[in-house]
Amino acid sequence: MVGTLAAEREVILVDLAGVGGSTGTTPNTVEGMAHNAFAFLDAIQLHRYDLLGFSIGGFVAQEMALFRPWQVRRLVLAGTAPRGGRDIHLYKAGATHNAAFDDAATAANLLTLFFAKSASSQAKGVEFLKRLRLRTAERGTPAGLAVRDAQLTAISA
Repeated sequence: MVGTLAAEREVILVDLAGVGGSTGTTPNTVEGMAHNAFAFLDAIQLHRYDLLGFSIGGFVAQEMALFRPWQVRRLVLAGTAPRGGRDIHLYKAGATHNAAFDDAATAANLLTLFFAKSASSQAKGVEFLKRLRLRTAERGTPAGLAVRDAQLTAISA
């Protein structure tokens, strides 16, 4: 998806503090993550932009649009929810909890966390996992347990 967007316009992918290639500590609040993104955008002097937020990045993008609406030209949200969104806090018990708190990012855990239980969604998830394995160059650094825990805390707030 990002490659398709980049064919038509400039795209800047950002790893926030502690995630991927970025150093530092991952904030355990969505607001803290938004402020990290602002620090990056301010440092590169980008004052007006479109935001695409996926998953927890969608939470961050929504906060950014609330904090600095004059800077956000367009907001695109994918695979995300608003604060307090329906079924967003399903980490109390069951398969979703077990997948979220398992220390291994297995294929089964990724399918449970990021794809609906329907046959069509799970099939799309399997296709995604196959595409993920195809990429051998320029892969991001896997997030560690501290990042996972900070993000789960932020999601649950």
